[in-house]
Parts: sequence; structure tokens; C-alpha cells
Amino acid sequence: MKYWTIFAIFALFFNVLSPIDANAKQPDQLRFHARLIQEFIDGWYSPCLGEKKWPVKTPRNEASWLSGRLNALVSAGLVKKTDQGNEAIWSLTQSGQRNFMPYGDFCYGRIALHQITHYESISPELVLINYTYRIEGLPEWAKNKDVRYAFSELDNWLSGIQHTQYQVTIRTAIGSAPKIQSPPEPLNLDY
Repeated sequence: MKYWTIFAIFALFFNVLSPIDANAKQPDQLRFHARLIQEFIDGWYSPCLGEKKWPVKTPRNEASWLSGRLNALVSAGLVKKTDQGNEAIWSLTQSGQRNFMPYGDFCYGRIALHQITHYESISPELVLINYTYRIEGLPEWAKNKDVRYAFSELDNWLSGIQHTQYQVTIRTAIGSAPKIQSPPEPLNLDY
């Protein structure tokens, strides 16, 4: 009888501290934190070029970064350039109108969490997560080499798909829901 009691206590103790039981909640926590991160990304970053007013007028011989960006959009078939006197008028093509109208800008998809690459519980109220991302709904024009060259932020996002890791800290204050502590930070951007 004494051995059965010791065995029962040992079995109970082992079950309580078993890694399988300790990790049983982890998939739910990962899904919850992944949803929290995605909600933050959706509210934090709008993947658009920032060209919102059309038509655009520039001096005909202007060679600024704006002309470079506009020429890249011409290369992608989104914009056409018409010379009128000393001005160049840049206006949307039919393809440009189709891509511009839904958003009031040229947007290139939705940044989405691809994979959690590191999950570390630093303390009961603090979790550190590294993740990679993908871009859902990426339009063909966004892959145009001239557009990528002219819009370096777009190029950085495209170059980092499923490669660049971002790090985010989630804090759970006593008695409140978990919250993202600060915007995600890139860990390994390759410029």
C-alpha cells in the first residue's frame, strides 16, 4: 500500500509538471498573440505609395525625385505623361484608375504575419515574439523594377517577404488584456 501511495503521488506530481501539459496552452497563446499582432499590423501600417492627388503638374524639365517616381508609375502603366507648354501633366491611365480608386492611393496589398520564429516568455506579464511576414494581394505593378527602385519602402517590404524578422513585445498588465508595447521593429533588414 505504501508503494502505491508513493507511486500515486509521483504520478500526480509528474503530470502537473509535465512539459506536455505545460505546453498544452501554448498553441492557443500563439494563436491569440498572432491575432493580436495582425490586428496591430492592420492598424499600424497601410502599404501604399502615398501618391494621392491626380493629375500632377510639374515643370517640363524637372529632374527631381518626384519626376523619378512619376516616371516609374508610367513604366508600370499606371500613369501617363502629357507635355503642355512648360509643364508636364501626369494623369492616371485606365489601369491606374482601377488600382487607385478602391483606396485613394496605390496600395500594394496587406502585410500579414507569416510565421512566428521566436516566442519567449520573459516574465508572467511580458512576451517577446519574432515573426516574418508576407504580403497578401500583391498587384503585378508593385513588382515592376522601376517602381521598386523609385519607392524604396515598397522595395524593402518586397525584399523582406518571408525573410525579414520583426520583433514585438506584448505586455499583460495585472487585470487587463494583453497589448502590444510598441510598434514591431525590424531585426535583420538588408539594404
